[in-house]
Amino acid sequence: NGMGDRTVQTDVQLVTQILGNLIDNACKYAADGKPPHVLLRAAAENGELRLDVEDNGPGIRRRDRRVIFRPFRRGRSVAAARPGGIGLGLALARSWARLLRGRLDLRPAAFSTGACFSLTLLPPANPQENRTSGAA
Repeated sequence: NGMGDRTVQTDVQLVTQILGNLIDNACKYAADGKPPHVLLRAAAENGELRLDVEDNGPGIRRRDRRVIFRPFRRGRSVAAARPGGIGLGLALARSWARLLRGRLDLRPAAFSTGACFSLTLLPPANPQENRTSGAA
């Protein structure tokens, strides 16, 4: 298991944009935690690289979990509690993840009752592509 000596070929700027969005959201909602915290975690498994951003904020209600990735949609409790934003951040981040042949998912938080978003970057379809320059 794990990545071994392989690398993931990706667009570093786009990954940075996705993670920046997730971290920004996590910081906003972690402010409700006592004390607030944001956890960043990286894991490699079966050739995939997973980057998690977890906060200890209020989390995402079950009924909102299906809509938060849709454009112009925010969780109902979030929209009421946090003015500002138009609900494009997660929709854009998920679209960008797909452009990278990856995925963006909401996962159960490992260390809190807050939210945890995972960006998973898949290995190249061709194993020969694993050892290329410009990898992250």
